[in-house]
Amino acid sequence: MNSLFQQLFMINSLRNDVLSVKDANAQVDPDESMLYQLQLLFAGLSRSEKQYVNPKGFCHAFKDWEGNPTNVLEQMDVEEFFNMLMDRIETAVKGSPQ
Repeated sequence: MNSLFQQLFMINSLRNDVLSVKDANAQVDPDESMLYQLQLLFAGLSRSEKQYVNPKGFCHAFKDWEGNPTNVLEQMDVEEFFNMLMDRIETAVKGSPQ
């Protein structure tokens, strides 16, 4: 998951679009907003002076098919995770210019 985030972060247009989306769900409950948590990760990677960014909030907000938070102790196929992530980003930005 972390290596995929790093690769996606390095795509300037994707990073800028993700960071510029206004997420209405974040105003309701930012802890449950997958897009907002992804924005926090990307913002942390671009602005923080720390050597790492903790993905704990994203793992809580990114739910599996049954609605459970991501189990970080369970291995997931990166292609499956990438497809789920892109589907959820697409749904979250629907109706925005991005």
